[in-house]
Amino acid sequence: SEPDVASVENGVVTAKAEGKTTITAKAGDKSVTCEITVADGTILEISDSSKEVAVGDAAFTLTATVNDGSSISWELSEEGIVSLDTTEGGTVKVTPQSIGTVTVTASANNKTAACTVSVGLSMSSVKLAVGEKATVSAGSA
Repeated sequence: SEPDVASVENGVVTAKAEGKTTITAKAGDKSVTCEITVADGTILEISDSSKEVAVGDAAFTLTATVNDGSSISWELSEEGIVSLDTTEGGTVKVTPQSIGTVTVTASANNKTAACTVSVGLSMSSVKLAVGEKATVSAGSA
């Protein structure tokens, strides 16, 4: 749809300029659409741009991908809110630790992609009968 970005001839896509375009291949009554991104250098993408979790929730996974095989590293904007199981590679497990908001950033070849993680309470309300007990925790700092 953007011939200045990429063209297709005999099934071969040729990148022409930076940008995004959509290419559709047709065979009979079937068709497949593919989004093409053309960049000058590394393209870094992350699986989630934001995530809301609670203290005590199980770890979740973030995945970063690059188009050129560059190595990927991970870092936190602030320590103590979540922990990361690694700081290298395309996949990282993020474990909620305490209430707050933190940015988890993937970096590759001077490009960055980030996910904002908001960690809240595991229970926002508790209903008890007379004599019942419940423990409510805000996590640990």
